[in-house]
Amino acid sequence: IFVFFFPLLSALQITEVELNPEGTDSGNEWIELYSEQEINLSEYIFRNNDQDELILNKSFQGYFIYYFQNQWLDNSDESISIYKNSQLIFQTQLLEDSENNDNTWQLCDSKWIFQKSSKEKFCNSETFSNNEELVDEIQESEENEGEQEEPTEEEPSTQKKEKITNFNKTIEPIIKETVQLNPKTIKTKNSNETLEDKSYTKYSIIIFCVLLLFLYTIKPKKKKNEWQ
Repeated sequence: IFVFFFPLLSALQITEVELNPEGTDSGNEWIELYSEQEINLSEYIFRNNDQDELILNKSFQGYFIYYFQNQWLDNSDESISIYKNSQLIFQTQLLEDSENNDNTWQLCDSKWIFQKSSKEKFCNSETFSNNEELVDEIQESEENEGEQEEPTEEEPSTQKKEKITNFNKTIEPIIKETVQLNPKTIKTKNSNETLEDKSYTKYSIIIFCVLLLFLYTIKPKKKKNEWQ
């Protein structure tokens, strides 16, 4: 509880921390300090979570950005404390930044939030909450679009009905005409005579064969004797 009231008890605060900047960390890590009153930083000691200490020879009022000459902050399990006369006056929460971009940890209304850098600008948690609401709205709209794209069970049947109705509307009744063919109009007189001649020839051949068979059967048989 005492840590949360540090910003109220201390005139010097850490308002923004860049743990993992774009590119190399060495020379690009920085912290943002804020004080309403003019402060001489040489009276304060800065200490990271590895217990490395740093003393700054600088006086300022308002915002002040300090770039570390070497890599001084870790990308995970990192915190920064401020001491004056061996007394802890300010401490950040444990910070972690695995994104190699311009997102930073910022102190907004006594809460640490992770968002796009607002260097040397007053941070308000309302901006962060608005961003969260905007993200939620975008996610909801994407989910709604996904649900609209998925067809429901009733849609196929309705589509089929529409197709059937349209089909009935577009097709006109077809009147079938029956064509009757008269065989008398196809055959001629000559063809009929030819067929009759063929039938007479067939019957005469059959009669001739029957006659030969009859003659063969009535032919007398010669008796054979023992010498023949």
